[in-house]
Amino acid sequence: MKTVTLVACAATKLDRPAPARELYRSDLFAKSSAYAQRLGEWYILSAAHGLVHPDTVLEPYDITLNDMTRAERGIWGGRVSLQFAMADIQADRCIVLAGRAYRDPIMAKLRRRFAEVVIPLEGLGIGHQKQRLAQLAQEAA
Repeated sequence: MKTVTLVACAATKLDRPAPARELYRSDLFAKSSAYAQRLGEWYILSAAHGLVHPDTVLEPYDITLNDMTRAERGIWGGRVSLQFAMADIQADRCIVLAGRAYRDPIMAKLRRRFAEVVIPLEGLGIGHQKQRLAQLAQEAA
């Protein structure tokens, strides 16, 4: 089963342009992206840029979906859906490593696009998310 993984961006960033995989500097992002890389194809959900390939060079920015209105998050979700279509991402399963603000605007579209959508960190606090990611990474090794 081919899988694509989506990883939420992080508030803490480098102070210079860098590939997206290196730009975000949180422990949760590091653990999420490490797990995603083990599974194969992965992308970052960026509040400023939508769906981003990990190798895309980005400037630092200070935008989060948590500060957007529901309507703005809806517009962002539409943008991400268009980016999915343009990237022609083909997979059976989508794993989403992102909080509700980043998941909710795209979940209906993801469920239509993929046979299976998995949210392995749903309902967990940050500490438990990191523990769960460590377990998942071991299982994927």
